[in-house]
Amino acid sequence: MTTKEESTGTVDKRGVRVPFKQSMLVALAAGVGYGFDAYAVNIYSLVLPAIRETLGVSLATLGLIGSIFLVGYTIGTIGFGIAADRFGRRDTLGVSILVYGSTTALAGLTSNIVVFTMLRFLTGVGGAGELAVGAPYTAEMFPAKARCLGTGGIMFSLYSAGYILAAATALLVVPRWGWQLTFILAA
Repeated sequence: MTTKEESTGTVDKRGVRVPFKQSMLVALAAGVGYGFDAYAVNIYSLVLPAIRETLGVSLATLGLIGSIFLVGYTIGTIGFGIAADRFGRRDTLGVSILVYGSTTALAGLTSNIVVFTMLRFLTGVGGAGELAVGAPYTAEMFPAKARCLGTGGIMFSLYSAGYILAAATALLVVPRWGWQLTFILAA
């Protein structure tokens, strides 16, 4: 095996070639994760007026919740990056998806602003794990010449789809069923 072959990402740690079909499945799975991450990240800003009205909190408090979410995002990026190197990308990616999916859904079940804030922090931690781990995992599965297909073509395009889904969900669900259901649907 040459150095060039090792750098393509088509050979796993055991020296076994990764079939292109498996590479595509990883990109699709990571992309779906990215899409749900986009939903979990962006649904908050899309339903802020309804949250403000329902929970009776100030704009300053809502801004603070957004900032606390970003602190969680920063911590998650670092923590999940380290965890992926230590425990493997696939398992770490699964944990990150479980964290941000469950905490987003749980946030829709609470009317306590402190609990909601803690859940948004944890959503940030988990969502950042998806971003920190999904791209390198996908890139490693593709030959160098095809990485743009795996990461940019499939994975990142599904992030945009997640944002569009969040916007459509907010538009259609909030007026009839309230903001809480938009969070619960993240599960």
